[in-house]
Amino acid sequence: MSGKRVWYHVRVREMVRPGVWAKKSKFYESSRPGDAVKKYMDRAQKNGVDYTIMWCEKDHRHDPDRLVDKTALLYREIRSEQGGRKRGLLSDVSDFLHLGGELLQDLRQVEKEKGESRYRNNGRKELLGEVD
Repeated sequence: MSGKRVWYHVRVREMVRPGVWAKKSKFYESSRPGDAVKKYMDRAQKNGVDYTIMWCEKDHRHDPDRLVDKTALLYREIRSEQGGRKRGLLSDVSDFLHLGGELLQDLRQVEKEKGESRYRNNGRKELLGEVD
């Protein structure tokens, strides 16, 4: 293995129980795709797994340039969200409490319109003080 080592994506089918196969992805760092396949085959044979190799290709998910681009995009999204919010934490809490107050007011209005809630007494229409 004298070449540059990169990540390879090996797509396989493994028998998980008799008659049932599952598709799985395996990732190996090697200098050639054949070496990655050989690593998988050695481990599968050692563990006694029935398998079929579907394909092997260079893995782009582990590519450093892709990770840098994703990180830069995430950083820009965070900065844009923070730029749009020029408020402190206390205003966030007050917004939350205000929303809770609105929801409680709506709930009370619904109960007034409906009359006595049938869920409060598990569907019984009797008064709280009376017992059968």
